[in-house]
Amino acid sequence: MKITVLVLLMFVYSPQSRAFFINDILQNFSDLLKGVNNSVSAKNPCPDSSKKPKKKIKKKPKKKAKKKKRNSPQKKLTMKRDISDFASKCFGSESPDSFEDSISLAVKMHMKPQIPIPNELKSNGSRKRKGLYKNKGIPSSPDDNVKVGLLSNPMCKVDLKTFRKKSVGPSDEAIEKANLLVDQYNEIRQDYLDAKNEEEKKLLKINAEKLWSKFFNALAVTETLGGKDDKKILVVDKSSDDFETIKKKYSSISLDENLSEQVPVPVPWKSKKDYSDLKKVSIYDWAVDRYDIKGYAKPKDVLIYYDFAHKTSFNSRFNVGLFQFSPVASGNISHCIDRWNEDFKDNQSCQITDEMKKSTGEMLKIVGGSEQAFNSYCGANKILSNLQVQVNTTHTKPLRTHPDNIKEDGSLKDPSDRCVTLHFDSKKSYNHFGTLHKGGAVENSKGKVVKRIGIDRLYHNLYKDPVQPKR
Repeated sequence: MKITVLVLLMFVYSPQSRAFFINDILQNFSDLLKGVNNSVSAKNPCPDSSKKPKKKIKKKPKKKAKKKKRNSPQKKLTMKRDISDFASKCFGSESPDSFEDSISLAVKMHMKPQIPIPNELKSNGSRKRKGLYKNKGIPSSPDDNVKVGLLSNPMCKVDLKTFRKKSVGPSDEAIEKANLLVDQYNEIRQDYLDAKNEEEKKLLKINAEKLWSKFFNALAVTETLGGKDDKKILVVDKSSDDFETIKKKYSSISLDENLSEQVPVPVPWKSKKDYSDLKKVSIYDWAVDRYDIKGYAKPKDVLIYYDFAHKTSFNSRFNVGLFQFSPVASGNISHCIDRWNEDFKDNQSCQITDEMKKSTGEMLKIVGGSEQAFNSYCGANKILSNLQVQVNTTHTKPLRTHPDNIKEDGSLKDPSDRCVTLHFDSKKSYNHFGTLHKGGAVENSKGKVVKRIGIDRLYHNLYKDPVQPKR
């Protein structure tokens, strides 16, 4: 159409104009031919017969390996356990079937005020102090001690007074959250004391139990359940006495089926430079070999590891279960065993006998039981022991109780008037849980502690989804 119009206009305009139109016609005609050729080529291609087109092979996308879902700490706490361990059977109809149930029962048992376990009598009639209360200023006679339970005394406000002076303390945020727990506890306790009748007291006591259970759940998550996995590797120093024994027998150890399924992961060490002189050995292999515990199948989610980074004795290095206790009867469960036997003295089948104490393998079955009933009991007992020292100590130098318990004249307040704290340096008073006073140290390149995140983690776990106790 355009070309036809241009041809007609040629006869109207001047020669110069006609020349312009002719060039325009030729250009448009050339563009038209190109369009036709391109269209034909697209519909009827004429490939070079000498070159066959290569077929494009579509690569199948690689299937991504499905990551095995790990149970959340909360799931581990509430998961039902099928096998009843030694300790869980002792609770009769209330026998726990989860870690959470075991913790709740342990809390319930320690709400009742009790005196510290009496010191043992030596053959000459003098008293042998229990390691737990050694040099803590606890009166040697039971009659001179005040009974203490988990609801006996108010809690002191948390600050840096009870932490090591030369050590880095927790963050301001952690202290603020710690005081939130203090306020909740003190409010419930005061309401309990002011209750007008037994029914109201009973309800408020249940609220206190729930708050303590929530605290211990968070402590268990911080201590063991919150890691990426519940399996760790034993790290053995080549210079230690254990190494050659393990090296010789490691390849010939016959593992229990449940143990052989475990896939260990490394235990954190103090600094990276230490790794060059270490040999990694599965803790399960080592434990089976050293203690002849082939009949023990490590229950799911029960953490067991041996920490050579710990500077003290073997008893403190071997850690088992929710609250990291040693299965050695003379170790950090010694006092707990005595209290357990006292609480279950009317049930002979629940007594931890001297024969059982002699066998670390037998004690491992109790401390590392499937429902963690005994482990939870000991966890609550350790906290109560901490409070018992603060309430009953007679020492002011060094101070074994919170500074708020000192009168203006420098003397101690009466035990019933004292407040207690969960956060007390173990060198000053008594504290099994490093998390509560110095755990989670973070060092700089020079090995200096710059911050401590144990308490921060604890209160994050406790208050990441705050639930106020019901009134």
